[in-house]
Amino acid sequence: MIPKKESNILIRSSEQGNTVFNLVSGSIFQLDETGIGVLNLCDGKHSDSDIAQKTQSSLQEVQAFLSDLEQLGLIYFVDPDIAYELKKISHIDVEDEISRLYDLKITYTVGDRTFKSILIDMSFVHLFYLLASKDKSMVGLSEVFILEELDPDMLFFYQPHLLQREYYAQNARLIVEEILKKAEELGKKKVEALNMFDEEIQKTLARIGFFESRKVVMWDLNLEEHAASSKLEKNVRYYERKAEKDNVVIRPITKEDVPRLVDLYRSFSKIHKKDLYTVCFGNPEIFEKLFELEGFDSELCLLAEKDEALLGYHVWMWRDAQNAEWWISRIDHDNPEASKYGVIDLLFSRITKKLREKGAVRVSLGWNDLSDQGLCYYKWKWGGIPTQCFSFMRKVL
Repeated sequence: MIPKKESNILIRSSEQGNTVFNLVSGSIFQLDETGIGVLNLCDGKHSDSDIAQKTQSSLQEVQAFLSDLEQLGLIYFVDPDIAYELKKISHIDVEDEISRLYDLKITYTVGDRTFKSILIDMSFVHLFYLLASKDKSMVGLSEVFILEELDPDMLFFYQPHLLQREYYAQNARLIVEEILKKAEELGKKKVEALNMFDEEIQKTLARIGFFESRKVVMWDLNLEEHAASSKLEKNVRYYERKAEKDNVVIRPITKEDVPRLVDLYRSFSKIHKKDLYTVCFGNPEIFEKLFELEGFDSELCLLAEKDEALLGYHVWMWRDAQNAEWWISRIDHDNPEASKYGVIDLLFSRITKKLREKGAVRVSLGWNDLSDQGLCYYKWKWGGIPTQCFSFMRKVL
């Protein structure tokens, strides 16, 4: 591993001493002549033994000092033997080629692979893999994508997946550095790291100027262990009677409903933060593709309407034979009748009841912003258990 100065530090030498300023952390350091000499030789080309020779210091002293510089956030280590490749995924089969070449196993839940393939084939998303290899063996990789409709100036990537635990944080850092280079080559002004759940990698990104742009929480629901509270069941029975009396129709969605479903989705998205989901399901062509997915079950995708006015809908998908996932939902909060008939609870209750009848054991309730306290309370009310929090982290180039 070869030491390299961080790009975000400033160095000034004067009669008063040598000052080093870290622009990201705001830390200020003073180094003597030998120390500044070592730091200046950390250019990604000189090894620790090279530096020891040039500064006429012992290798042990240099190695200890380099370790201190790394801890202070002034240098990091690069591996010149790691080769990088940005592989475009022009078709989902390219993933299979990568899997065979590097003996990787890329797994999907039911329908996810098909949905991803649809987005690629439509050129809705431009997908790549940043591959890092050494001696013909895979070190790690990260899924990278461009979604022009969401943000034309942004390059997105998922938390790097490292196949070797040795130098784990260092190799993750090197993959991210390579992604930053690719972003600049592609003319992007920002990068965003998605699903950052590893605290060590989060700290590494913070050191190079990433900041947390979003904090989200994942939820699960165990259908075997959880039963709704008596108060919640009582409320649902009340809404069921009221809906039946006033001719509120709850039925499976059809392709003919898609324009209305998309309109409601778009109206909701106008007042909320845009993300991959809001962009995808605000597109009628993509929304209609849901009916083609292997995990689609019309009994798990319901809408509520009264006098032909759409009050809300839920779309759930099977992940496998015993597990399902809450994909998307929208309630028309501008229509007072949606609240009057408890549509949000009616739909949730009916779908989870149907899941139990079909032998489902566990349900993923998806993720939401931690700041959306209303949705957190709602999932908790229905027995949801938070399973993991993770961050989105952004850097302006």
